[in-house]
Amino acid sequence: MKKVEVSVILEGTDRQGIWQNAGALVAALMAPSEIELDGFSHSFHMALANATQAELSLQRFHKATLELIGYEHGPEASRSYEVSGYSSISFLNGGTMEAPAILEITPRIGRASVTVSGIVRDRMTLEDRPLTVSRLTQGRKVIVDGEKGLVTEEGGEGEAPANKFGDVSLWGFPSLLPGWNWVNVDQGGLLVTVRHKPRYL
Repeated sequence: MKKVEVSVILEGTDRQGIWQNAGALVAALMAPSEIELDGFSHSFHMALANATQAELSLQRFHKATLELIGYEHGPEASRSYEVSGYSSISFLNGGTMEAPAILEITPRIGRASVTVSGIVRDRMTLEDRPLTVSRLTQGRKVIVDGEKGLVTEEGGEGEAPANKFGDVSLWGFPSLLPGWNWVNVDQGGLLVTVRHKPRYL
């Protein structure tokens, strides 16, 4: 997590208007938000930790100092592979720290199960912890979302995604370490996609 201090100028037609604008800004930042800062090509996913306000001109503007806590990330990266048999496939995390990943598995044919290794590990030892998805239905994408902590399966025509947690055996959620990651898939007939937003210290 990073701590970032940002100064902003709050304007309004009168003192009350300035305070109302300040309140609206603080309210918008209470929940985690995507923020872009001048001079940075990366984005920041942050929430407000503290705010102070100084009255520089009672009738014209105030200066607010915002303390934000969160993380820095680059744009989402995605890579897909058509898997025809047991495969070891590579995914690059160009960031400088571990990043949550979203694993998508689309069966081209029905499958009893598929086991994927190299994308989940023990948080303390970094030992690989394979995950297994059971009861795969042809054409229905299974999404193991390491950002939101969800496991879903796409519904049919006009159906909402279904909770798939009961058909997945996993130690934790997918993530990619900095650099190249090698992910092993034990079955073919699948489209495997990994998406992530690289994170930076």
